[in-house]
Amino acid sequence: MNQIQLSSEIKLSQNTLPLWVQLLPIGPEISTADGREFTLSEPELVIQNSMRENVEMSVDYEHSIRDENQHIKPAAGWVKALELRDDGIWGKVEWTKPATQLIENKEYRYLSPLLSLSSDTAGNKVITKIVNVGLTNTPALEMAAFCSTKTEKLKVDTSTFAHEIASLMSLDTNNPNEILAALRQKNEASELASCSLDVEEAIGKYVFPRSCEPEFLSMRKVLGKQCFESIVSKLSLNGFGFVHLNSHQTKSLPKLQHTNNLGLSNGELEACKLVGVEPELYKKIKEQK
Repeated sequence: MNQIQLSSEIKLSQNTLPLWVQLLPIGPEISTADGREFTLSEPELVIQNSMRENVEMSVDYEHSIRDENQHIKPAAGWVKALELRDDGIWGKVEWTKPATQLIENKEYRYLSPLLSLSSDTAGNKVITKIVNVGLTNTPALEMAAFCSTKTEKLKVDTSTFAHEIASLMSLDTNNPNEILAALRQKNEASELASCSLDVEEAIGKYVFPRSCEPEFLSMRKVLGKQCFESIVSKLSLNGFGFVHLNSHQTKSLPKLQHTNNLGLSNGELEACKLVGVEPELYKKIKEQK
């Protein structure tokens, strides 16, 4: 088993930077200085996964690619090619002028690859990709952090998070897809209930015809609460609904005798029936005028 810190010293040749640098040993079993073990079983596939078409792998400073608080992340160099040799995976690096000066002045001495890992059926951590390479002076410390890739951490956090959500929702599953489907269904039901409540309030407030409920519900879903409330208010102000009816608007209704104990004419009763408003509600609004 090879002993490695997932970093390598940059060896200058007569104070000149090397064109090719070693990034990983040959494997297949690799262990770090702190005892962690990894597998490099398919180095050719790792090279294939690492080199994206038309996008060169960067060499940065102290793996700044992982620092979300650092907005400016200059490159120290660019990996132009990867090559499998008898002793491991090597990279051809084109260095920037600032990085060249730092290395030649021995202000930076080590390279450390940032790796993506997966787990095989036996639970071994398998190296699948070199994400990028970082210049560093603390390989032993950085190594522990870089081995635990962000992808791996997210996988653990997602599993824990999914379990917590399933527990809160009383779901008998830890499957992320099933939990997501349940969350979506719950969100849709909650949104529908909220929309229905807003429509019900609008119909009651402005005495809109009950037959308009499906169209109002569609408006509320598409336009949102604020825009919907603005529209129904303008509809009411422009005479849609019973809340603004007055004697000038109702004088054209047939002058029929009252034939019910509410004191409403047959014309008023028919109008209530046509627009889906209860006669008692109409009478109450009419008396408030």
